[in-house]
Amino acid sequence: MIYKLVKTIQRRPFLSLFILSVILAAGVGFGIRVPVLEIGEHGPRVRVKPGDLLSLQYIQSMYGVLVEEKLRVETEGLVLYEVASSAAALEYLGLEKRGPHNVHRVLTGFFIPKASVGRHLLVLGKNRIRLADLNETGRAVHIRTARLFLWQYLIFKLESKII
Repeated sequence: MIYKLVKTIQRRPFLSLFILSVILAAGVGFGIRVPVLEIGEHGPRVRVKPGDLLSLQYIQSMYGVLVEEKLRVETEGLVLYEVASSAAALEYLGLEKRGPHNVHRVLTGFFIPKASVGRHLLVLGKNRIRLADLNETGRAVHIRTARLFLWQYLIFKLESKII
């Protein structure tokens, strides 16, 4: 068997080189890590890159007004750079000014208690994800950045297409 393989390689060096290149490329490709936003334990994994913007929108329970928390994806995680809402809601949240860059916090992720996700909407590009629609089993929905192996990301994408 090995003798036949050696003879084939000697007779077709370009084919052998091509096959070896494909095997090496597949091995290297599956070792690559891709940055994603993980939305819950069983929710979607959305591929992101530094500079991508996302927002979390919800109704603040005390004042009944819309709050929008604006975040930016960075290599170190998520940067919360603005919270937009009424003056009263911002004061309740401990923010003294309105407008862009009224807050600056670097987060690796955040939790939203499952009991309060009823009207929370996560917006990332064209993706609009209602957190209440996630099939989470724990006490909270964890939203965080992560770096998955390419093969893990492809499996998640394939599973989401099937379901």
